[in-house]
Formats: sequence, structure tokens, C-alpha cells
Amino acid sequence: MIQIGTMSVLVRLHIRALSSALNADFIKAAVARHIYLRKDVGIGALAKLHGGRNRRGNRPSHHGDASCSVQRKICQSLEKLGVLEQGPNGGRRISQDGQRDLDRIATAVVEAERDEEEDDEDEEEEEEDEE
Repeated sequence: MIQIGTMSVLVRLHIRALSSALNADFIKAAVARHIYLRKDVGIGALAKLHGGRNRRGNRPSHHGDASCSVQRKICQSLEKLGVLEQGPNGGRRISQDGQRDLDRIATAVVEAERDEEEDDEDEEEEEEDEE
């Protein structure tokens, strides 16, 4: 289970955020998924991913990166769980155990969606038979 710190209620992902992240598990899952789909990902790339619009008053808006500290802490907590590891050229990548776990989770999600679709089709057929 992912340990959620007491500061997770107070910490915002970036300066422009009006409130803190609602669910720390969701953010950690998003980071794990992003790294799962790519080979090596650095902290700067994650900060750019989770950044947003920097509103500058009447001047044009620009992109602003998220806090690198928050991204680093998320990666460190995923490393403690064994999902991520340090890459040889810098950055983080999915470990073998993490790859296995995420593959298992992905197949469970796909199977659950298939079961829901089959249940919906069965209900529709029963409704047509009753009419």
C-alpha cells in the first residue's frame, strides 16, 4: 500500500494550482503509468507533464512547470515500493517487479471491463426477450 504523508493535504503540485491534489494515490498512479508507457523519464519531464498554464495578467499565458520536489518525492515513494528504479543514464524506469505488477493490474482491468460489457449485453437480451 502506498503511504500517504500528512503533508499531502497541504502540498500543491504547482504554484498555479488553487488547491492541493485531492488524491495522492491518483497522482502516484499517473506517474507510474507515464513511466510504464515510456523507457526512461526524468523529474523535469514529469514536472513539465504535471505543469499548467501560467496566467500572467493581461499578458499572454505561458506554460509553467510543476514543482520538481513533489515529483521527486513521488518517484522516491514508488522506488520504496519497488515499482521504479534509477535508470543507467539518469531518470527513472519501471523495475521488473513493477512491470509484472502493472501488467497484472492492466489485465485485471481489461477483464473487468469485458465482464461488464457481457453483463450489459445479457441484460439487453433479457429485456428484448420480455417484450
